[in-house]
Parts: sequence; C-alpha cells; structure tokens
Amino acid sequence: MAEVFDSEEIAKRGWRQGAILGDALAKLARECSPQTVDVDNSDWLVLTNHDCDIVNGSIAKEPVVEVLRMRAAPAGKVDRQQSGGRNPRALQLEIDARETRIVLSCGVHDRWTIPRTLLTRESPAR
Repeated sequence: MAEVFDSEEIAKRGWRQGAILGDALAKLARECSPQTVDVDNSDWLVLTNHDCDIVNGSIAKEPVVEVLRMRAAPAGKVDRQQSGGRNPRALQLEIDARETRIVLSCGVHDRWTIPRTLLTRESPAR
C-alpha cells in the first residue's frame, strides 16, 4: 500500500527546520539510518531541511527530508572549538530543555534521509 502524502498535513502539524522527531517517528528514522551512524533511543533526531522543502507540495521534487543525530555531550559544557562554526565537521550547542541546560553534539556524518511522507504520521516532539 502506498503511503499517503499531504503537504498541508505536514504544515498543519508544525514541521519545520530544527523540529525534533517524536518517539514513534524517531524509531522509524533509526530503522532508516546507515550502519555508519550509531543511533540510540536517547539521541535527538532533528530535521535539517529548509522549511519550504519540508512542506513542498510535490513529493516527486522533495521525496525525502534529512535527519541529523544530536547527542548529549558527556562533559555537559560546550567545547569552544566545536561551537559557533569554528569546526566545519562538528558542532556543539547549548539549549534549554525542560528547565535544564543541555549541550548537544553532532558531526557532519551523523545524518541521513527518511521518506518525507513519514511526517504526516505525527507532530514534532518540540
């Protein structure tokens, strides 16, 4: 059975660049991840496409969206060499998450694509 595609449903659910995948969608995204990316349940999976690509009316023109795996940094504080664009292959940023400051870390190879039709299944987690 073909998956239903409704770009208006994607927009109505609030999908946009930087949105975090919820549990059910993250599970499906982990199943699509390449073997070169180590993904676990505690990772944050973030959409990186531009908003206009995420809600594009044509599934033929934009069949997939890119997911970036972000992981809580073990030190709990930002490494200045990996923040502010200083390192072209790694990024760390500090965010407020549920009244707690968290440092998230990602690398240029921590990304892959998933079918954009999956975004019609649930709204972003945050």
